[in-house]
Amino acid sequence: KGFFIGGGGDMSKLADLMRKNFDPCAAWAPALLTDGSGNFTHTFKVPDTLTRYRVIAVAHQQAARFGHVESAIVVKKDLMLEPKTPRFANQTDTFNSQVLVQNASEFSGTWEIKFSTGSGPETQHVSPTGSTVETVTLAAGASTTVIFPGRADSTGEAVLTFQATPVSLDKGELTDAVRHKLSDAVESRFQVNYPMPMLRQTKLVNLSKPGARQNLRDSLDAKLLGGQGTVELGFARSPLVEAAGSIDFLLSYPYGCVEQTTSSLIPWLAVEDLSPVIPRFAKIPEAKVKAAIQSGADRLLSMQLPDGGFSYWPGASQPAPWATAYAGMGLMMAAEK
Repeated sequence: KGFFIGGGGDMSKLADLMRKNFDPCAAWAPALLTDGSGNFTHTFKVPDTLTRYRVIAVAHQQAARFGHVESAIVVKKDLMLEPKTPRFANQTDTFNSQVLVQNASEFSGTWEIKFSTGSGPETQHVSPTGSTVETVTLAAGASTTVIFPGRADSTGEAVLTFQATPVSLDKGELTDAVRHKLSDAVESRFQVNYPMPMLRQTKLVNLSKPGARQNLRDSLDAKLLGGQGTVELGFARSPLVEAAGSIDFLLSYPYGCVEQTTSSLIPWLAVEDLSPVIPRFAKIPEAKVKAAIQSGADRLLSMQLPDGGFSYWPGASQPAPWATAYAGMGLMMAAEK
């Protein structure tokens, strides 16, 4: 069946009811028990998505009796906003954010549609380039699309918000309860990227002497100094930190022959052991390390030939003796992990 979300309350709480949780799975209950008649009740809170959810129940008794049934629920509101924003943008791009306004109520009237682009430096990576408030008139059951132009100003996750509030009705009194019922607010996010390939540079500095000082800006690439980005500083008392830059380079090595794949696999095997002395390695999730090791091993095995040797590139038919030895060493080290 269908049901409506929202309800009574004053309009000051509209921001608190901003729809932003769009989890595609509304609920998951892996183990529920029925009563003696085979009935059960399960209560859950639906996400903020206005959509039709499939409801699937699978039942079993003992080891050999099974059954399943499928139904659906529809989540909707009297007044619904459906944003159509970019999937991504590059810095300096201009774009149009569209929002579909659907009046599913029995009322005809006029609504005010507001558009905003974040509330602080961490979320305001885009800015409006036109009007941020539009007024639309809708009959009962009608819909329309409103367009708000914008510009991507800086890199990061952009947060766009849309709000619809009734300002007048053709029939009936616009009480606080009715105003709340006929209002909606929704949030949409997308990533703003830098339009050019990213540059990276690693510098090692020895500050072992008392009072030692060094201006890092003097040794950085001028292109980096003139761009935008982040600086990450790491300090350690172990000389192993000097290997961090080289290892980090290999961790993200982009090529894929057998030698290069092995060279990028081996540093992942050392991440756990080097975490105490290389702080940035301690930030890498264990699941990411395991996935990288498995991915490297799988790629190496895809280049193994029927005679046990390894080709230099995927799809080749001739083994490369020295590369075979190197790949075998990498796989043996990975197996120990």
